[in-house]
Amino acid sequence: MGFDTAGGTVRSLSGTLALTGGGTHRGATFAASAGAAIELAGGTFFAGLITVTGPLHVTGGDFSLYDGTSYLHAAGNRFNVANVNIPGGAQLGVVDAFTSTGSVSNFGNFMPSSHVNIGGDFNQQGTFALNAGKDLYVVGTSPAPAP
Repeated sequence: MGFDTAGGTVRSLSGTLALTGGGTHRGATFAASAGAAIELAGGTFFAGLITVTGPLHVTGGDFSLYDGTSYLHAAGNRFNVANVNIPGGAQLGVVDAFTSTGSVSNFGNFMPSSHVNIGGDFNQQGTFALNAGKDLYVVGTSPAPAP
């Protein structure tokens, strides 16, 4: 069963709160106390302003942003998903290593700060900024040359 939020707060006070049925999160706040974590799995959709304090791990399933959404996946948080969709007008930043076991479609702004591993195709139509000294690995096809 999916878990959706609309402007609410998801809080973990201790241990790991695992929400594994996928979900759509619009204007949500994710807050994990010291020693706690929140894990989103099974397909995640973000829209609007997403606020995160403490560890938030996005794993398994597909990950999509809605148009106009800007999301920064902070340091110390896992980002390991299947397919990724970044539409025009959306922005995704990932501080630590980015792993997609499927394909990535970027029509917006994709700003990884570390290594990028894509197990499928990389449909790069938007802005892609990879930091110097970091690597881009694409198993499938990529129409744009690596930076």
